[in-house]
Amino acid sequence: MNNPLGVFLTCLASISTQAVAGLDTQICNNSDLKVSYQECFALVDIYNSTNGQTWHKQENWGDLPIENWFGVKVENNRVVSISLPNNNLDGNLPHSINSLSYLKTLIADNNRLQGVLSENIGFINNLERVSLSHNMIKGKLPRSLFEASSLNYLDLSNNQLNQDLPNFSNIPKAALLTLKLANNQITGVLPDSFSQSARISFLDLSNNLLSGEIPNNLCSMCSEVLLAHNAFNGELPEHTAAEYMYFISLQNNEIYSQASNLSKEISAAGVRIDISENELFGSYASNLSNRGNSKNTIDYKNQRSHSLDIRSIALNGPGTLKAINTDSLNRRIFQLIPFENANLTSISGCNGKLEGNVYFLPQSQQSCSVEVNFDDCQNQSCIFDFGNTANVPNVSLETPKSNRLISGVVQFRGWFKDEQRALKSAKKPAIYAKIDDAEPIEVNIGNLRSDVYKAMKINNSTTPIGWNLLFYSGNLSNGQHELEIYSEDGILINKETFTAFTIQSSTEQSERQYINQSYPHVTVNDFPYANSSVELAFNTAEQNFSIISQIDASGKQTRSKRQWFSGSPKSINNGSLINGTPAIKIEYPNKNQDATGVISIRGWHYNTESASEDIELFIKIDDEAPIPTSRVSRPDVLAALNKDQSPQRVGWSTLFYSGNLGNGLHRIRLLKKSGSQYEVLAEDSFTSFTANNKSGEIQYFSDLKREIEVDDFPFSGSTVTLSFDTAGQNFSIVKQKLAN
Repeated sequence: MNNPLGVFLTCLASISTQAVAGLDTQICNNSDLKVSYQECFALVDIYNSTNGQTWHKQENWGDLPIENWFGVKVENNRVVSISLPNNNLDGNLPHSINSLSYLKTLIADNNRLQGVLSENIGFINNLERVSLSHNMIKGKLPRSLFEASSLNYLDLSNNQLNQDLPNFSNIPKAALLTLKLANNQITGVLPDSFSQSARISFLDLSNNLLSGEIPNNLCSMCSEVLLAHNAFNGELPEHTAAEYMYFISLQNNEIYSQASNLSKEISAAGVRIDISENELFGSYASNLSNRGNSKNTIDYKNQRSHSLDIRSIALNGPGTLKAINTDSLNRRIFQLIPFENANLTSISGCNGKLEGNVYFLPQSQQSCSVEVNFDDCQNQSCIFDFGNTANVPNVSLETPKSNRLISGVVQFRGWFKDEQRALKSAKKPAIYAKIDDAEPIEVNIGNLRSDVYKAMKINNSTTPIGWNLLFYSGNLSNGQHELEIYSEDGILINKETFTAFTIQSSTEQSERQYINQSYPHVTVNDFPYANSSVELAFNTAEQNFSIISQIDASGKQTRSKRQWFSGSPKSINNGSLINGTPAIKIEYPNKNQDATGVISIRGWHYNTESASEDIELFIKIDDEAPIPTSRVSRPDVLAALNKDQSPQRVGWSTLFYSGNLGNGLHRIRLLKKSGSQYEVLAEDSFTSFTANNKSGEIQYFSDLKREIEVDDFPFSGSTVTLSFDTAGQNFSIVKQKLAN
């Protein structure tokens, strides 16, 4: 495969659009206007009311025809769709939106919409889909939305709605099918009218402040009902599990008594009922025994005898909170999530304790209130403060550092010690890296980072906190870029600017390409100290010049041929060939590529037994303990395997420093765990080298600076400047000068 790392991150070209000041409604008087004046006026009003000049994308707004306006769809001279998600809309949706009488779809998720929704928005006759999640919409739900004859999908989750639910008695029988109102502050009770008239098939009211008893025959046509993390009480209602239902979640409420009403026959296979963290008692498993379906499950763990009574939660500013569960100490727990360009400024009440972005309320508190304040922020102040341990920050972005240059194949790396990770997510922990305006990249937190734990004075921890993202500078234009790191909750945890540089690879073209050719070795005198010299070789895997040997001040060669493992070196690959490409590979290091400095040990593994699952992998060097790896996306490998549509993250990697090994030959094995044993999937050998200090000891050099010029690389007439990179402990290419 050519350029095996060239697609780790695709540089997305962004379209630069001239910001348009507030639009003038005079455009709606134009004789060439195809839509009605009222529709044009409503669109202009939406633009002006939501600061259209600051939208991320606003192509053609202000120029006719309106059908070319970004996010607007016109059919038969009628506006039928507005789709502006993730577009930095900031303000209120104006009441004039009701004039869009032919509108079918309104999508504006993940923006900064505020205020209250128009009470008459549901009277738009053709409205079928409204999706406004992850905004700051307040107040009550417009009753008209539940009376709309065509509306079948409504998502207002993750907002700040804070009043009672409306009466559901007028919901048309064939209308609303999906209702998502999770993560608000909706109060009150579920009205009996909900179960009488609704035809909803998916209902999510989780993480609100709803209370009272759940109506009997709730949501009789539902396949999925999510009511977790509220304050529902009383007995489980009759027919909790309806005929078509396959999942119902009542987790973390205040429901009591036995689950006597769960024995109704369920026709669907694989039904799951979660009633954990309530106040239930008695035996539950028998209630499902007569269904003849072994896949049906009921989760009733962690029942409690008392519950914390939270009288009210005052939520102010651009952010939200989410009830998580209770922990082993029976405390109520809330997760705090600021919106984009916002941060938490204060939280108080109920004698709670803030750890990271999690607020713990002691179970002993009764009838108390919580106040949470978020506010807009600028630049670095938007970074959430996760605190420190023994004066070591719990969050760190080690590389790239601010305004530092990156060149070649590098590792963006750092650590994230999230104290309450286990409370917030059952999946493998991850962070998200976003470069400029590209889509975020999911990165596993899979490295133990014992060096960080040691600095934090924590011994014997087995929880990974380190992460690293393999990256090739050639995927970005030369110049300055911005890297943002987000937690899996979408919270900004770090941010840096850096400069990317990749050399011109040939005289034929100015494009920057991955260089696969070899080059004569380069000698650097008086490095890393006087009278010592090192030899550099171009490393095609890392796209830098690596230090491969050293003559110390006494004239002794420090490169070693010592073998650090028993037996003979082997090359083993237990994977099959798929489309001419091995399904399993140790890519780097190997017998042809030395390990020197800070590197990313990496490769890939395609799971032929389950095309949708990537398994946990380990590497083992010599006879040391297995080291867990992080799974990463490798679209280049999937393309070579002709498995482009596979959801597997076939890549694996782990951060490694050659100084942790003695100089010489080492064995590397790729393992998967089978029970208590490890199975070898692949094996290879490699030479490790790290330069010595004056005392003859291997050392990480943190304060060295050195630049040299190398002529005729990568082609005749090209001179490149190499600079010692302390983060990688090798020499990066930082400049290029062409003869002509």
